[in-house]
Amino acid sequence: MINLNPFSIPPLVSALIFLLLGVFVLLKNKKSIINIIFSLVCLATFWWQFSWFILFNTESTIIANIIIRIGYAGIILIPIIFFHFFIIFLERKNKFDKLLLYFSYLLAFIFEAL
Repeated sequence: MINLNPFSIPPLVSALIFLLLGVFVLLKNKKSIINIIFSLVCLATFWWQFSWFILFNTESTIIANIIIRIGYAGIILIPIIFFHFFIIFLERKNKFDKLLLYFSYLLAFIFEAL
């Protein structure tokens, strides 16, 4: 029997809302880069919230430690993908913004590896 912690319900609801929002926006126009990037923001947020839902229902400290690491892997990507979304949304095409974006993704993947 699954022992559902009542504190895990808000992260589950939030995760499902972000997942549905991301799918909804993506299905509106699958070829639009702004829709794709926004859906990635929603996916990363879903990843984070769903990890917390699982974490709140875990009794093993070993599994909880693994889930925390998986959850933080999604959290690291949220600000960078959000920054990417705003660059596209605001139609910023200068070299500095692109360089900063590439550096941000590189830094995120370094943090992911660590």
